[in-house]
Amino acid sequence: MDLRSKFSFETSTLLISFILLGIYFDSISKGKTSDALANLTDLTPDTACLLTMGDDKNVISETEISTQLIQRNDILRIFPSSKFPVDGIVIDGHGYVNESMITGEAVPVAKNPGDKVIGGTVNDNGCLLIKAIHIGSETAHSQIVQIFEAAQLARAPVQKLADRISRFFVPAVSCLPLHYIHATSHGHKVDFGCLI
Repeated sequence: MDLRSKFSFETSTLLISFILLGIYFDSISKGKTSDALANLTDLTPDTACLLTMGDDKNVISETEISTQLIQRNDILRIFPSSKFPVDGIVIDGHGYVNESMITGEAVPVAKNPGDKVIGGTVNDNGCLLIKAIHIGSETAHSQIVQIFEAAQLARAPVQKLADRISRFFVPAVSCLPLHYIHATSHGHKVDFGCLI
């Protein structure tokens, strides 16, 4: 009986090809997620206008500083079409803020003294003075970025199980044809009936 005509290994070849194709698609999706994460981190401005206030609540000076130097309770001036560098509370001014990057709502929200603003959102119009309340990793924007990063690194339980199984299954399936070739080249008969 000629086993060469009875057994073929296209199933193992296709299975390995599908696994490699899945790994390829996974790496493409992770690359796209990394790009989206990079775009998300670009939403906060690099600089902010820090105000020094007098005892009579008048502005003494304005200084442009890096957003990394902003401290809690700093007073910042947010110009029209500028992004909010941190989460804060409006202490002076009136305007409309585009919060679509957080809420998904396309209609700008009116902001008045006492209203909260979120870092990374855009001041559509009106000059606002805000008091920084959440800075650095405490901002809503930073927490969203952290959630994205954690989701990108996490693996689903089903994916962990599939990886564990494939760690042993793929080498075993790859070794069967090699065993068959080795055995038949030395004149041995190989019976794969027990495997079917």
